[in-house]
Amino acid sequence: MRKLALLVALLAVPLAPVHGVTLVDRIVAVVNKEVITYSELSEAVGMAERQLRRQGTAAPERPVLERQMLERLILDKAQLQMARDSGIRIDELSLDRAVERIAQSNKMTLADFRRTLESDGVSFDAWRNDVRQQMMMARLREREVENRVQVSETEVDVFLEQMKARPEASEYNLAHILVRLPEGASPERIRQARERAEQALAEAKGGAAFARVAASFSDAPDALQGGALGWRSHDRLPE
Repeated sequence: MRKLALLVALLAVPLAPVHGVTLVDRIVAVVNKEVITYSELSEAVGMAERQLRRQGTAAPERPVLERQMLERLILDKAQLQMARDSGIRIDELSLDRAVERIAQSNKMTLADFRRTLESDGVSFDAWRNDVRQQMMMARLREREVENRVQVSETEVDVFLEQMKARPEASEYNLAHILVRLPEGASPERIRQARERAEQALAEAKGGAAFARVAASFSDAPDALQGGALGWRSHDRLPE
């Protein structure tokens, strides 16, 4: 199985006039020779803020949200590169069907959904391209899982028999907050991460909405969705 060599460079380049020309954009990261610009980051942050407002969740402070969205853009860029290198493509018919399903899931016609997006300041074409990219990344993840996981017919039969014999079990609606540490983190970095985790715990125990705490502190990709993991049975709870 091929592995993706990921090279990320984070750049801090101030906006400044050069020879009488005012720069209107700048590079904030380079992922395997592909750049992420500040305008891309600003657009992603704006979309995240609108999403949080629709969910009724207070947005974290701007620097926190920018950091979270930059990490997501870097990960998405790397996955898209790998998807393209793997030959994954989304044809127009599949994309059109996916767009229609999204509109229907929001109980709108496609025309109404498009007007709603544009009234919210979101370009329909840009959103449609984002759907294409999300589909590419989903297919990449499916392919990776298929390559790694092999389940025999016997294992399926054993699992089904176990499920029949198991009494009705409770399910739990889980959410989480991830505070990430790189390998070989310095003691200072570990201390800072611990402080963030303890602050998140204190706010959650203090009665703050968990979704807001997750949006403010979590490094997980699902932070803006409140860290939601969904419903899990007892045997699928994280250890």
